[in-house]
Amino acid sequence: MKEALEEGFDPESIIDFGEALEEVIDDFEGADKVAKKLALENKKLNQGIQILADNWDDWKEALKDSTSPKYYEALTDIQNTMEDIFGIKPDASFI
Repeated sequence: MKEALEEGFDPESIIDFGEALEEVIDDFEGADKVAKKLALENKKLNQGIQILADNWDDWKEALKDSTSPKYYEALTDIQNTMEDIFGIKPDASFI
């Protein structure tokens, strides 16, 4: 639980959440598939958030000038990252 502390989380809440998940999963047929899917989606979420964090300053600058090609590149990059985070393709028709 050192990692939870380093991230600023209460380790006890992480343990409680994990135990609650184990109880639900133990009673659920096909729990191994659900657990693997959940792990994969969590990995995508974390990766997408990291991409947002790593690129936000550049994207923020690019979004200041809607006439620049970098503006549309930033929008596309943000959209792709959000698709990874949420696992869905958003309706971008408003862009």
